Amino acid sequence: MDREPPMLRKLSNRQLSLEACRDCVDEAFMRVLSKAALGDLDEGVKLAAYVRRTARNLALDNLRADRRLDLMNGADLEASLSVLPETATEVDVLNDLVIPAIEAMPVSERRHVAHLQSQGLTDMEIAAALGVGAARVHRERYNAVLDLRRALAEFIRHRHQKKPHLRKER
Repeated sequence: MDREPPMLRKLSNRQLSLEACRDCVDEAFMRVLSKAALGDLDEGVKLAAYVRRTARNLALDNLRADRRLDLMNGADLEASLSVLPETATEVDVLNDLVIPAIEAMPVSERRHVAHLQSQGLTDMEIAAALGVGAARVHRERYNAVLDLRRALAEFIRHRHQKKPHLRKER
């Protein structure tokens, strides 16, 4: 238990304080001890390794929580919340955003593929309904997704947007 906090600090690339690492080790020890007292551990479990793994998992959870808080403190959160209605429970992504974007697409096979896909049809069912091959359905769906990404760009979180592909000049 004395050696593990500095190791966790090193594992976290010094993003967690030594005190936070000690807390992770203490919590891991208490969890494993409780589990052992209840008889929930398998026979032959190496307790030291089990405590170490639990402590490392807790440290990683702390790092993930810190990253989420950092993201939430950014200006991106305010910008993304400004486009949503007053209560986030009112947003039905499919009916309020995607279906209107599909209907705004020009009438084409691409639009039909996107509409049938949004209704939950499989590729084979879409191909049969349109009388085309599966490869064509894949190609049209891919292009429809690109069109929808462009149309719904203001609703897509910044880190989930595709980067524009730049062509090299010859």
